[in-house]
Amino acid sequence: MFMKLKMEQNYNLKSILKKKYEAQVLLIVLLVIFVATLILIGVQNRNKSSTDSTINDRTSAEAVGILNIILDDLSIYNVSDFEKILNNKTEYVEDWANHRTDITDLIKMVAKSKEKEATIPFKEDTNNCNLNIEGNKYILNISTANDNTAYFISSGQSWSMPLNNSFKDDSTCSLNLWLEQKDSKAGFIIYKTYAHYDKKNNNAFVGYKNYDYNEDSLNYCLSDDGQRCNNENFFGTWTKYVGSTEREKNIISIPLTSKYQDEGIMYQLEKITVKALNGRVGILYSMTDEKGKDCSEGFKILKFSLDVYCNGSFSGKDVLVPEWGWYEPIFDYTFYNGVGSMKIDN
Repeated sequence: MFMKLKMEQNYNLKSILKKKYEAQVLLIVLLVIFVATLILIGVQNRNKSSTDSTINDRTSAEAVGILNIILDDLSIYNVSDFEKILNNKTEYVEDWANHRTDITDLIKMVAKSKEKEATIPFKEDTNNCNLNIEGNKYILNISTANDNTAYFISSGQSWSMPLNNSFKDDSTCSLNLWLEQKDSKAGFIIYKTYAHYDKKNNNAFVGYKNYDYNEDSLNYCLSDDGQRCNNENFFGTWTKYVGSTEREKNIISIPLTSKYQDEGIMYQLEKITVKALNGRVGILYSMTDEKGKDCSEGFKILKFSLDVYCNGSFSGKDVLVPEWGWYEPIFDYTFYNGVGSMKIDN
């Protein structure tokens, strides 16, 4: 009787251990399936994100390419003429699904007025964004930039305004600069270049004044307290530029008819350049005379904004285009004679 009871107990114990083992195996299998499912979901999400990112990159790159073509077609006008052509219309839509071809029509109109062949950037068989699909569209906004439009430059880049002898001696017009802070540890330098014109020879250009770093440049560092530069690497004679919501406290005013006499030769202000240092800054400006009247005619900027809605994604591009006649090449270059002074004949 005792032996039989013991055998039954051993059998029950083995049965319990077997069921426990099976339960553990089942739990491990379920855990492996759960982990594998999470990994699969993660991979799928990453692939989807990667695909979406690729689509956005392609759409954005295409937007830039198309905007460049549009600018090539439209930049043959100066701002004043362009304002007449636009006739107060600022928004142009290219949306074939809804029979809108505003941008194409604008390019054709501009090309026709200049007797040139139009370059149409939208092609059904080559564009990444099929405009026949509902929701896919390009929206171009064109406006004249105002003194609330910032032109951003990064460290080492320059913004310049060549004056090209555009103002008469009795003009009281000044360039009013203020900067929008993007990097708190940034700084900037304002360079002033002077040139000599022969008044007796129809204001013919003669040459530049020898550059004097101490006289012809203004050094600024961004400062929170007005006492010290935010960036300790700016040491020495740096003017502290404190950002303020009150624009009047930030304005750097430069008379555009400034003169400088050197060795008996009278030079006049020819170009103003702002160079960003150690960070990104936004440049805003206006031009007014002593009575506060605007004197920026010929120095305005057109703002082109192109928004692209494509296959459920969005991208955009803003470009500021200076008025024809005062902008400079993309490379701000200078030739030196080896001792620091600029020469025009070499």
